[in-house]
Amino acid sequence: MIVIFVLILMLVVIFAVQNTAPVTMHFLAMDFHLPMAIPMVMMLLLGLILGLLYYLVRDFSARRQSKKAVQEAEARANKAEMERKLIERQMAENEAMRRGRVGADGRADIEAETPAEERDDR
Repeated sequence: MIVIFVLILMLVVIFAVQNTAPVTMHFLAMDFHLPMAIPMVMMLLLGLILGLLYYLVRDFSARRQSKKAVQEAEARANKAEMERKLIERQMAENEAMRRGRVGADGRADIEAETPAEERDDR
């Protein structure tokens, strides 16, 4: 990358040295008498700056979209995990009811079958 930059810089310097003929530039109501290399290099720099700005805007937009996609994926994963836990609990209750274990409230007594770390989630 540095090699390419140095080569381009050398070409610009050679261009500037070989193009010293004066040119007249008109801008609004002003006239400028400059060596031809100066406006050419100014346009090169303007193009580089505009290209960099375009790249930065696209990069920022892509990063923002990527972050949003990651957040949405995490939300879907969390929702799926909650649904999985609910289904497991329902399956445990159904199994407890099938075995005849019913608590005082009429619901299946799954406390004996549920590991302690899952009981804390409820």
